Amino acid sequence: MRKLQLVAAFVMALAVCGPTFAQDSADAVPATSVPAVAMTSVIVANQVPGFPCFGAAPGCGDTVPNTLGMLFPLAYVSQGTAVTYVLTFQNNSYTGPCTIAYSLTQGSTVIQSGYFNITCGPGLYLYNFTNTIPLTPGATMLHGLLAAGKTKSKASMTFYIE
Repeated sequence: MRKLQLVAAFVMALAVCGPTFAQDSADAVPATSVPAVAMTSVIVANQVPGFPCFGAAPGCGDTVPNTLGMLFPLAYVSQGTAVTYVLTFQNNSYTGPCTIAYSLTQGSTVIQSGYFNITCGPGLYLYNFTNTIPLTPGATMLHGLLAAGKTKSKASMTFYIE
């Protein structure tokens, strides 16, 4: 019962605060028109086989359709730890080439990055990058960036490398 309550509380917190968890307030500027695509979240998490995944997909540990089998976001990560960076976005109407990328920064220094070039169409997207946390302790920003045609969307979170 306690586990269910914790999960329910986390889901409620995401529902209430969702995009604000991922927004970098210095970069959060309301769009003047509705963009075709938008980043929805970015997290750093421990690597767990079979996660993250779309519920009921083959090999997913989450068997409920129309859900997301998600890893728990971390605020503190030890140097050298194997992690997964999870980036999600929604595509409302764009069809064409997209780039989904992440970077880790400490101040203005990029300490790690990666990207995928993909073909986009309307739908929900989940991409994960696996890597090892750099040997650079301190406050770190995880940035997710989606480039789809002329539209760019980003989300960020702060975590701490110990």
